[in-house]
Amino acid sequence: MPPAEELFPREFVIDLGEAPKEEAPKKEEEKVEVKKEEKEEAEKITRPIFLHGRKSNIGPTPVRLLEENVKLLRGIDIWADIKNTDVVYIGREGMNLDEADINCGFPLYPNSSKFIEAEKVNMVYVASKTPGQRVYWEGI
Repeated sequence: MPPAEELFPREFVIDLGEAPKEEAPKKEEEKVEVKKEEKEEAEKITRPIFLHGRKSNIGPTPVRLLEENVKLLRGIDIWADIKNTDVVYIGREGMNLDEADINCGFPLYPNSSKFIEAEKVNMVYVASKTPGQRVYWEGI
């Protein structure tokens, strides 16, 4: 291959020199105003760093995973115990195992898990046709 001087004669090469260095504009700190009511509400919400638990003796009557009103960031992971002998259904208030379609809950088979988007732990209910089932949960 011929040298670069032969491929690109001097009259076609333009020397641009070094590009000027521009400093990035300094960003002003953005101030966010928080309303007094919002601040008070945020201060009321207390949440453990690692929120988790177990619900035992689940039967045909739907029960809350947790009675306390604890706020979640994203939702809740629920795992069915490997020793369960029947399906546990996950649902909301008003779920009924005898009804079809919308109110019957989501089936959670033994040794399986499901993530549920929820604002609070006490919004999630569980039930099973066979008494004595168990689930574990972790709030996220």
